[in-house]
Amino acid sequence: MPNSYLRQSPLAHLHLDARAISTSNFPPEQILISEIRFRDMLNLRGTKKDPNFTSAIQKTAGCNLPEKLNTASRGDPDVRIFSLGPDEWLIVTKSGDGNILKKKIQKQIKQQYAAITPVGDGKTIIRLTGDNVRFLLAKGCTLDLHASAFQSGQCAQTLLARANILLHCIKSNSSDADIFDVYVARSFADYAWKWIEDAGREYKIAVIRT
Repeated sequence: MPNSYLRQSPLAHLHLDARAISTSNFPPEQILISEIRFRDMLNLRGTKKDPNFTSAIQKTAGCNLPEKLNTASRGDPDVRIFSLGPDEWLIVTKSGDGNILKKKIQKQIKQQYAAITPVGDGKTIIRLTGDNVRFLLAKGCTLDLHASAFQSGQCAQTLLARANILLHCIKSNSSDADIFDVYVARSFADYAWKWIEDAGREYKIAVIRT
């Protein structure tokens, strides 16, 4: 990992902090967009049927593996685990914790058929908030994003305007605006951000700080 003073997010060239709105009062139909910077991410492979493997992850990450495919679990406030496939997960934690967590997991699974790989520097997260987020995403995504089909806690690897993404619904209920995180590769981050901004013009999309 580079020295922290040299580290730049994939969207640093867009100067998002300078463009961010300063007010917290906005109409619910407006969509707010932000970059969640510098999250450590670990790609985990293993055998979920092995109780020693699942126990090792729970013990080290403080978070159980998701029960179902295409869902996310959360234990420690700073740790989320996404189920990407029958034997593949993505662990997301705050900056600086990833390497420590990786070493702890490696120690626990070294005698097992498993592997863990850092991938955080190759990705960033674009967060979208607002009542119309589902309509915006539907312009470039073929998933059924109706609230009854894609609910809070669900995730899916899919395409957004031809860019590979991991889409995660964080919150969705009748009293609060929807919140979605778009995990996208560094090489597609600029493209995805600009596509979202363009697609969101009709909803008066605005940049905020996170």
